Amino acid sequence: MNDPIITQVPAMCAPENLKKQELVAQVNYLQDTLLRQGQTLHEVNTKLAEMCITAHQLASCLYALVDSYDVNDREAIAVQLQRLSERRQAFKKPEVH
Repeated sequence: MNDPIITQVPAMCAPENLKKQELVAQVNYLQDTLLRQGQTLHEVNTKLAEMCITAHQLASCLYALVDSYDVNDREAIAVQLQRLSERRQAFKKPEVH
């Protein structure tokens, strides 16, 4: 993963030297940049929430599978394995022909 790169906007080092129009342009640029970063963070947050839900569901299936194994309930083991198999097939990517 790439580390964030923090750079100072050169024009904003000395805003008092900018004309009003240049200052407005720089502020608009910064606002646009912040908006795009906020949208990206929201998308990443949504994906992470989906991944957490998936991980929780898989953990529940695995716990149920282990509990069924502990009591030697073959029927419950088969049910849990079938659920895991169906879930894996749902996520399976199509193969290239």
